[in-house]
Amino acid sequence: MEYDNIYMNRGDTLDFKFDVIGAEADLSSAFFSCKKDPNDDEYIFQKSLGDGIVKVSTAEDGTRTYSVTVDPSDTVDLEYKTYYYDLQIAFSESQVYTPFKGLLKIDWDITRPEEEGE
Repeated sequence: MEYDNIYMNRGDTLDFKFDVIGAEADLSSAFFSCKKDPNDDEYIFQKSLGDGIVKVSTAEDGTRTYSVTVDPSDTVDLEYKTYYYDLQIAFSESQVYTPFKGLLKIDWDITRPEEEGE
């Protein structure tokens, strides 16, 4: 498992890809989850397979590439601070992995769309 910190501006799109190497099948589930504290019951946001996580391609060697997209609306109202995230993937109920997790730093933003009517 890797610990990777992610930095993003509040209200921007976060888009990244990850590869699944050596798998004989597609993922049965995938979750990119963010919380204020790892022990919280509530998520700040959570992306899942088919809702923010999609398979992009399968290479000749079987490597499968997936894309995770966090929409601007997921972070636009967040405080500028550090949150916790992880990416959990599964091939079945008995094959669950968390390939990476870390800190998600929401940074300040300057440019925001103007309100309608301004």
